[in-house]
Amino acid sequence: MPRHIRDRRYGGRFFRVAGALNVPRSPQGHPLLVQAGSSEDGKELAARYAEAVFTAQQTLVEAQAFYTDLKARTAAVGRDPDGIKILPGVVPVLGATEAQARALEDELERLIRPEYALRQPPPSACRRTSCSSIGNCRRSCPTRTRSRWRRAGAP
Repeated sequence: MPRHIRDRRYGGRFFRVAGALNVPRSPQGHPLLVQAGSSEDGKELAARYAEAVFTAQQTLVEAQAFYTDLKARTAAVGRDPDGIKILPGVVPVLGATEAQARALEDELERLIRPEYALRQPPPSACRRTSCSSIGNCRRSCPTRTRSRWRRAGAP
């Protein structure tokens, strides 16, 4: 074992470690910094610090606008825009044939329960400027109504 790696052994109530991690160090030398979402605050955070951004736009035009905006913000804070990667969220639906894939997609669409979404407050109800969608609010936000929509029957 190299001199700069110390053999660590630990045994506790919930887990046990017997030695150093046996994988090579990541290429960047530190944990990967990933930001998820596309709020204005999230894009600023990503431009300054992130190495990757996970996001899901609904159309190609929106995705292209997100890409252009994030790369411009990254350059504006003095970072190389090529140093940040965008990980688009997609939901592939696969089948042995296109007809099977489309049938499966139709089945998945039928399982969506719009009434659950309708019971949640719209993003515009939030007074915080950092919110761009439901779920971005902090627990302390007065418009976050998690318990209200749970009582209404949402999962």
